[in-house]
Amino acid sequence: MKTRRYNNKLWALLVAVLLGTMTTSCERDNEVEALNNPYEAKQGESESTTPEEEDYIAKALSAIPGISDVRMDLQVLSTRKGYYFKVEQLVDNSDVSKGTFKQLCLLEVNDLDAPVMLYTNGYNLDSYIGNIGPEDIAKYLNANSLYVEHRYFGQSLPEDANDLNFTYFNAQQAAADLHRVVTLLKQYLFNKGNKWVSTGASKCGINTTLYAYYSDLYGWDDIDLYVPFCAPFLVGTPQSPADKSVGTYLKDVCGSHYPANSPQAKAYQYLRAYPSAIANNKALRDACLRYFNQTDSYDYLRLLKDYPNDIERAATAGVLYVFYAYLAEKFAYLDFSDWCSLVPDPTAISTTKPEDDFRLYEVLEFIFMDKKKLEAKLPEQDTSEEGPASVRRRSGYTEEEILKLRSTYPNAPYDIQAVRELGSIFFDFSLLPANSFVTSDYCEQVVKNSLAPVANYGLYAGQWDGGKLMTSVRNWVNTTKKHILFVYGTNDPWTGGAIDSGNPWPGEVIAVNPANANVSKVLSLHTNHNSDILDAKSYPVAASNAIKQALDKYIKSK
Repeated sequence: MKTRRYNNKLWALLVAVLLGTMTTSCERDNEVEALNNPYEAKQGESESTTPEEEDYIAKALSAIPGISDVRMDLQVLSTRKGYYFKVEQLVDNSDVSKGTFKQLCLLEVNDLDAPVMLYTNGYNLDSYIGNIGPEDIAKYLNANSLYVEHRYFGQSLPEDANDLNFTYFNAQQAAADLHRVVTLLKQYLFNKGNKWVSTGASKCGINTTLYAYYSDLYGWDDIDLYVPFCAPFLVGTPQSPADKSVGTYLKDVCGSHYPANSPQAKAYQYLRAYPSAIANNKALRDACLRYFNQTDSYDYLRLLKDYPNDIERAATAGVLYVFYAYLAEKFAYLDFSDWCSLVPDPTAISTTKPEDDFRLYEVLEFIFMDKKKLEAKLPEQDTSEEGPASVRRRSGYTEEEILKLRSTYPNAPYDIQAVRELGSIFFDFSLLPANSFVTSDYCEQVVKNSLAPVANYGLYAGQWDGGKLMTSVRNWVNTTKKHILFVYGTNDPWTGGAIDSGNPWPGEVIAVNPANANVSKVLSLHTNHNSDILDAKSYPVAASNAIKQALDKYIKSK
C-alpha cells in the first residue's frame, strides 16, 4: 500500500487545521501568502484561430497572465458564447518548486457587467455543464457562468497521466485552484464590482462548501454567496470512511412524506418490505441469485472468490447491495410520484407455484432496475441529461486498473478522495429481521470486504483522515462569516449527509442556523438531486422563493 506523500509544509498545515491547533502568526501568514500569491504568472499564449482572435472576450481572456488555449464554442448554450480556456496552476499550491499544470475552465458569457456564477465542479468539466439546479441560478440572475474542472479529472492533471499517484489530490489544493481562477478573472475581466455566487450540486456542492471553508481560513474574499445543492458531508468513523447516514435516510425517509393511502405511501411500505423478501422468500432469493450471476458476473465472481464456502449467503448480501444502490439512483434522479405506481408488492409472490406467478418476475425486474431502465418505462421523460455518476462502482479496482479506467470511467478519482477525506456512502440493512437468512451485520461485512467503494479502493484506505475534515466543516458552519445557503430535498438520499443532520435546525422550509445567522438551509418537500428551482413541479413555491430571496439579498441588491 502506498502512503500519502505530502509536502511537509502543506501536511503540517493540514494537520494543524483539522486538529484545531494553532501555528504561530508568522507561520500562518507565510502559508496564506503562498496560497494567495503562489507565483509570478507568465503571459498566456492563446492557440485560438481567426474567429477567436476577432472576438473581444476571447482576446481579453488570451491577454490575461496565466491563461492560455482560449477556444470559443458557440454550441455550449444557444443564447451565450462559451469560451474554453486553461489556467496555469501550481501542482502544489504551497510549493512553487513542484511546477505547474493547466486546469480546464469554461466561461459562458452573458454580460460582463452581470453577476458571475461559479460552478465548482467536483469532477471532469464537460459532464457537469448545465446541472439543473445551479444552472437555474444563472438564469434567475441573468448571470455569466464559470465552470472549473477539478484537479485530477479530465484534462486537469497535476501529475503525468502515465504516473498518477494522486499526491496533490485533496480539498485544500482544489480550493486554492478556485481562488486562483476567480482572482484572475476578477482582476482582468469582471473588474466592475460584479457580484459572485458559487454553487454546485452533490460532490460539486461539497466542493462549494470546502471553497468557503478554506476561504475563511486564508482570508479570501472571492464570493458573495455560496449555494451548495444536496451536498453530503460524511464523517464515517475514526477507523473507516464508510458512512451509513445516506443509507439510513434512503431506507427511512425517502418517499415517506406523503398522505396515508396515497400511491406514494403504499409504494414506500412496499420498498421497506424488499430486504426481508429478498433474503427470506426462497423463490425470490433463488431467482435473484441466478439473475445476479448472469448480469453482474464480475461482482458475483468476486464474492465467490472471497466466500467460496458461503456463496449463497454472500451473493444474497450482494443482491441487497444492488437493490439499495439502484433504489438510491431512482430516488435521486427521478420524481418518486412518477414511478411509485411501478413498485410491485414483494410480499405478494406465491410460495406454492412461483414459476406460475408473474409477480415474481415483476419484483425481480424492479430489484435490478437502474435509472435508465426505469426511465424507459416512464412517459414523457427527458433522458438527454445523464446526471451525476451512479452510486454503484465496479468492484475490485487495482491501482493499475484505476489508471486505465480514466478514459472509460472518468469519475474514478472521486472514490479515492472519498476514502481519503470526504467519506464514502454505505447502505443500511437494518430492516432485515434478526433471524433472517442473512443479517444486517453479515451484509455489512460482505459489502465492506468485497463490493463497496471503501473496499474497492483499499489501496488508499490507510490514508483516511478519521473524519477530521468533515467534522471540522460541520463545526465551522456555526462560526463562519461567509454567507451560505444549503439546499436539500426530502426525496434525495444524499440529504442523509446534510450539514445539520447531527444537530437539526427548525423544521421550516427555510431555516436559519440557530448558532449563526450567516448560514441558512432550504429543505424542500419531495425534491431530489435533479430538481429544478424554477419548475413548480420540482420545488414548491415556498422553497423556490426562499432560494430566490437569498439570491436577491446578496447578489441582485448589491
